[in-house]
Amino acid sequence: MNDEILHAVKRKKTAFYIWKQQGRPKEPGNFYLKEKTITTYDLRTLCRKEQALERINTRQQILDAKSSDTTLFYKLIRKQRGNMGRFIEELIVENETYQTSDSVLEGWTKHFGDLAKKSNYQNFDQNHLEAVEVETEIILKISERQLQIKTYSSNSWFIDLKKICGKYDIIEIEQYLDKPLTKIEWKRFITKKIHKYWEDDIKTKMKGYSTLKYLNCEYDIGRIHPLLKTTSANITEIKKLSICTKFVTGTYILQSNKAEYSNYATNPMCRLCNKADETIEHFILLCETTSQIRSSLIVKILHEGSLVLARESLQTPIDLITLIINPYHYLPKKMCKDVEDRVGNHLVPLCRQLLYTLHSKRYDVLTKADTKANRK
Repeated sequence: MNDEILHAVKRKKTAFYIWKQQGRPKEPGNFYLKEKTITTYDLRTLCRKEQALERINTRQQILDAKSSDTTLFYKLIRKQRGNMGRFIEELIVENETYQTSDSVLEGWTKHFGDLAKKSNYQNFDQNHLEAVEVETEIILKISERQLQIKTYSSNSWFIDLKKICGKYDIIEIEQYLDKPLTKIEWKRFITKKIHKYWEDDIKTKMKGYSTLKYLNCEYDIGRIHPLLKTTSANITEIKKLSICTKFVTGTYILQSNKAEYSNYATNPMCRLCNKADETIEHFILLCETTSQIRSSLIVKILHEGSLVLARESLQTPIDLITLIINPYHYLPKKMCKDVEDRVGNHLVPLCRQLLYTLHSKRYDVLTKADTKANRK
């Protein structure tokens, strides 16, 4: 319970006490009844918001713990499920109800004991079973034959399947006809092969895109990039995350980008200071119009960055632009928990704040300039 909720509780109690002292009026237009209703509504609204925020934070903790701390992950899952996820109050086996702890255990014993017994089902169709086994054998023989004699230029469905398997580095698929995998094994095997193929493919293509130069090529399917993680539901923090994502993926449009896209029909000059081309280096580090915004944050970023990077034995020089846009660029994929917390809690917020503040200043100046030009 936060201070805002405590204050709302006091206001509600005070309003209820005054309403009670006034004889509990029930007229719809009564001031004291309205005040009691409003304070009750405000309190419930704050409680619902707090519960929603707690759910969001819990889900984010579960997502973070799933990849870093399995013990915490299962602890959070058990907590989220509550008592009903651990205890059974009632069990029904063969139309018989078991309610106490001992009787529930008895019901489980009876149920699984019956499953272990071999039963002779009188109405079982043995002829149908034999027919299915014969059809299965025929299908296996046809599959083996098609895979052996058909060429890659054939339009056979089996050859299409063989091409798909070859794409994902699944060779000699005939062996799986003789020694088939279980459903779970096959699913795990295929998922691993497909993920590896696309992971390698994406990493290879990433190197060919200059706009992704601020992203290191470490990529794991199903794992959120640490730069995109946030535990806050604050709308401003979400906006900061959006701006940072545009910078790191090279999709933030500056005047130099507009000039390049239009074959330099657009002037690449910075519209804030009108002293140099508006490149990403100029916008973040050199523009004089935003120097007051930049100076204090740059000092803090350099201080935090030096504390973090001092622990890593780096062979390459540090680029300040890259550090600001993606603080994780120079860190290993599997970093220790202390470094990850230090970067996520101190360095990343400073970098997000700098980029968002520069973006907001640029947006305000350009909006005013465009409005003034339209009036003329």
